Amino acid sequence: ELLLRLRVVGLCGTDLFKLDTGATHDGMVLGHELVGEVVAMGDGISSFAMGDRVVVPHHVPCGECLLCLRGSDTMCEVFRENLLSPGGFAEYVLVRARAVRQGAQRIPPHIHDEAAVFVEPAACVLRGVHRAQIPGDGVCVVLGAGSMGLLHLLVLRARCPEVRVVMVDPQAERRAFALSLGAA
Repeated sequence: ELLLRLRVVGLCGTDLFKLDTGATHDGMVLGHELVGEVVAMGDGISSFAMGDRVVVPHHVPCGECLLCLRGSDTMCEVFRENLLSPGGFAEYVLVRARAVRQGAQRIPPHIHDEAAVFVEPAACVLRGVHRAQIPGDGVCVVLGAGSMGLLHLLVLRARCPEVRVVMVDPQAERRAFALSLGAA
């Protein structure tokens, strides 16, 4: 396991949903998009050092069950287990062993914390882009130019540079910003 001191945490739509619907309980600490600094390590940790900046996932599949082997790792029985305790809006977070082994990543020095905090949502977007099997010369339409819509635009532009990405949003400012980021 790793103990991280929080550097940056993102506020996810899932956190907002839990707050809006009352799906929280007393003492619950939200936050799972995080960048932390290693301040303590459990026995056997050799891939990290004190002071390393890391990003970690909060959910990690087993990697061995039939669902994982078929590429449906988000359906894995153990995937839903939250491997961060208490949560990213705490000063310190304990990262459970499976998340350290299978998902924790050291952040290179040239990447700022404010960019690294987007690794988890960007990974979700990238997984969706891969699963969509977008043709190399096609057109993608993204509905909504909010934070996740723009993240889709950026990932699509990086992963599928020949694909035209059309953004649909009722707000002119968002459409203009999407155009400045490369929307068609």
